[in-house]
Amino acid sequence: QAAARGEVATGFNPGPPPRLELVLPLRTGSGESIGLAGLELDATGLAAEYTRLDRSLAEQGWRAFTALGGAMVLVLSFAFWRLERLHRMILERSARLERANRELSLAATTSAVGTVAAHLIHGLRNPLTALQQFVSQNGRTDAMDQADATATARRMQTMIDDVVRVLRDEQGLTAFEVGAGELCAELERRLRPLLAGRPLRIETRAPTGPPLDNRTANLALLVLENLVQNAAQAIRSSGLIRVDGRCQPGGAWSFRVSDDGGGLDPAVAGRLFTPQASTKPDGTGLGLALSRQLARHLGGDLRLEETGPGGTTFVLELAAPENEPVAAE
Repeated sequence: QAAARGEVATGFNPGPPPRLELVLPLRTGSGESIGLAGLELDATGLAAEYTRLDRSLAEQGWRAFTALGGAMVLVLSFAFWRLERLHRMILERSARLERANRELSLAATTSAVGTVAAHLIHGLRNPLTALQQFVSQNGRTDAMDQADATATARRMQTMIDDVVRVLRDEQGLTAFEVGAGELCAELERRLRPLLAGRPLRIETRAPTGPPLDNRTANLALLVLENLVQNAAQAIRSSGLIRVDGRCQPGGAWSFRVSDDGGGLDPAVAGRLFTPQASTKPDGTGLGLALSRQLARHLGGDLRLEETGPGGTTFVLELAAPENEPVAAE
């Protein structure tokens, strides 16, 4: 086709023997084509050169492949070494985190146990004082004094039993659920002896909602009991103490404890949760500080919402349970 167009056509025939074929167009002086001339030339040297070029290209390709393969092996080896090192580091850090988590859990449990024990000691202080006064009378007592002493001793025994139960729950020996209504009913039962003979009323209310685990319920009960006792001491004569449980969005609970007493001194209200900030002559000022520590151990908090001539309100906030919450009715 090239010769037909007036061009020189070439071709290589590897043979054997190798030949170089040429086809030349023949033209007249006026440029008219008069035919084609074919030539065959010995191409042994050209074939050898082609062979040498092929071998050189193959060697260069193999060298390039070897170099790239070696580089890839080195890169992958380094990458795998780094991954293995990172894997070891992750395992070591995971082990350290696990140990730290166990230590933190132990520290948190120990802190809670210490707080509960301090709460017990704080709660036993006043009953022990009453018993000490009874004993110091050296037999000069009447039947009413003996009844009061018996009630005081029974109250101390109940407090000790309650705290022992809380400590057992901290160790995870038992597990069950307590409804907010049951919690309020138990609070009323515990405080009934405290309010006996006084013109005080206590009202509790809690809607239906997700239950509390027994550990949370028992520690919350200690806090609520301390708040109601403080409210009862703040009311000089007759009055009403309200405990209002509310289920918050997400399943968390809050309990508002309010009274209709005369309110707190503004100078004291700002440092209520600081030890020794007591307004009672024989108080230690530890009750609210311990109660807040228990609340925070549960992932919640205890705060003063309001105080004034119309009364005082504290709010105990508890964290939402880890399981799926049930919507409150």
